[in-house]
Amino acid sequence: MGHTRLGVLPKTRLWREVVRLLQDDAAAPVIAARTRDAAQKSLERAARTVLDHG
Repeated sequence: MGHTRLGVLPKTRLWREVVRLLQDDAAAPVIAARTRDAAQKSLERAARTVLDHG
């Protein structure tokens, strides 16, 4: 299995929390849930940007 590099994570509160959880060696379900929440917000923000400029 390889790695996919996507660039730099956004510096939002939610993504900073994901990084903190990784650093703290939090449980995988907790990291997964926070990652899902952060990604959802990022995708919503991106969609609004596209709709506003599209």
